[in-house]
Amino acid sequence: MLKFSMIAVFVITISSMHTIASRFSQVRAEAAAGLRTVAHKSGREREAGKRAQGISSKTKAGPAKSGTRSGSARAESPVTNAYEFGVATVNPVGEMVERRKWHARSFFEELDRAVRIRMVEVPGGSFEMGAESPEGPCEGSEAPVHKVRIRSFSMGAYEVTQAQWRTVARWPRVHLILQPDPSEVEGDHFPVTNISCGEAREFCARLSNKTGRKYRLPSESEWEYACRAGTTTPFHFGETISPELANYNCSTPYESGPTGRYHERLMPVGSAGVANAFGLFDMHGNVWEWCLDPFHDGYNGAPDDGSVWERDGDPERRMLRGGCWNCAPEISRSASRNGLGPGNKLGVIGFRLALSN
Repeated sequence: MLKFSMIAVFVITISSMHTIASRFSQVRAEAAAGLRTVAHKSGREREAGKRAQGISSKTKAGPAKSGTRSGSARAESPVTNAYEFGVATVNPVGEMVERRKWHARSFFEELDRAVRIRMVEVPGGSFEMGAESPEGPCEGSEAPVHKVRIRSFSMGAYEVTQAQWRTVARWPRVHLILQPDPSEVEGDHFPVTNISCGEAREFCARLSNKTGRKYRLPSESEWEYACRAGTTTPFHFGETISPELANYNCSTPYESGPTGRYHERLMPVGSAGVANAFGLFDMHGNVWEWCLDPFHDGYNGAPDDGSVWERDGDPERRMLRGGCWNCAPEISRSASRNGLGPGNKLGVIGFRLALSN
């Protein structure tokens, strides 16, 4: 296990955090820690926010049929549509060698007239989960590399935003009360932060009751499969990462990659404008994302079917994936892992929805 000394900004309980690895970042800026501020959005940030809410003029996907709105009945299967997004690839020194248009299937889950969530179909398949040194400072916690089969599911194209959280927080309680504005840095299109694993699961429970669909947090293996999107490199961009493509602490490079301006703050979802091949944005950096699994120090005995690994896990810690805006690049790799007490609420932690198909 690693002591997570990378996140010096947040000293609270960080001695209990165990980092191990993950990848995909697409962000850049907007969060002064501890300050409550309303973000001034550039044109690029406003367009990113529109994409996150599903109202970009360029999107081709239409809203899903709502199905039943009773938690006691099953909803109709959502109607998916093709949507277009950009995908980028970099060479080992971080230079962009390809930027292309790609397509996936998605649908919108409408929360109210103005707010909706884009859910993207993640096709089933298999992949090699984990990493061996020298990819990063894994010290065995990302090992052994093992093959995992994943059934198709759907995943949020973006991290859950503050506008989406605020809407669901008004809905009837299932288990927990949800504060409508928990985040330190405020902005409708910024990821919601300062929420516990239990509160993220409460959000999923309310959404499930409202829609009749089975919303949840992803398992750790589902998260890594979705992040990699068919790649085997440390980042879904390639062998390294660039500050033009993700929001992380880029004051130090990853391997032969570039450094850049370290923004030292959160960023609206989708700000970098590129996704992975599955159509998922911000999988590297910006905010850590809660997963359902308890913490395990390595993969010996891990399931190979994509299910949540409960057996022999540490109940005092739940998995976090993806890194955050103040993480060094090696902590934002696809394979990187971190564990934290499920009740912790930090300004670098958010979540992303999953949906069983």
